[in-house]
Order: sequence, then C-alpha cells, then structure tokens
Amino acid sequence: MTWRQRIFLCFLWLSFVGLWYRVYWVTTAPDVTNAITYLSSVISSYSILVTIWILHNIAIFKRKGPRTNVRMLQFTMTHDQLRSYISARTDLKTAQAIAVSIVDGRKTFSEQVTQPTEGILAPS
Repeated sequence: MTWRQRIFLCFLWLSFVGLWYRVYWVTTAPDVTNAITYLSSVISSYSILVTIWILHNIAIFKRKGPRTNVRMLQFTMTHDQLRSYISARTDLKTAQAIAVSIVDGRKTFSEQVTQPTEGILAPS
C-alpha cells in the first residue's frame, strides 16, 4: 500500500467518524423513536405478509396435494419479439447447450456440440 493510499484511507475513516459524531449531536430523541417505530412497523407488516403467504401455500397444498410432475408448456412460437423467423433444429426442451445463429435472416437454434466456452472467445 502506497503512502497516498494510506492517507486516503485515513481521510475516509476520519470522515466516517466525523459524520457519525455529527449524527449523534444532530439527532433528537423524537427522531430515534420515530425511526424505531417506522422500522418496527415495516418489519411487523412484512412478517404478517409472509405468514399469510405461507398459510396460503399450505392451504393450496392441503387442497391439491403435492406436485407429481412439472407442467409442460407448448412452445409453438414461429417469430421472436423482433419479428424474426425462428427455425429450431433441435429439441429446445432437452438440449444441454444450444447455439443461436442467424442464417439467411432466420434465427436458428441448433444443439451445440463443443464445450460452451469453446469458439466463443475471440482470439487475442
């Protein structure tokens, strides 16, 4: 650590202590009680909300039982958000690595055979 870094670090610590000293003298008792009341009410509200959410999920579990499988969503999209045509040459649900490329203006998804980091990095 250079001497400039040490001086800067000492300046930061002195500023930290000085500002907390200022907070100590500027803060009044009503400020502290208002802050404690506000924080207590926020924590209590959040705790009540989380408890209600947990009880809601438990009620759903009791009504429907445990999940037995994952919902299957059908992917029938032919165009992306930019209205480019999508051509999928692999099963997008089961492929481990997918390469996305644009060929003749079509976004093409194909299974990537190489390792995910190979071929991505530019030569230096």
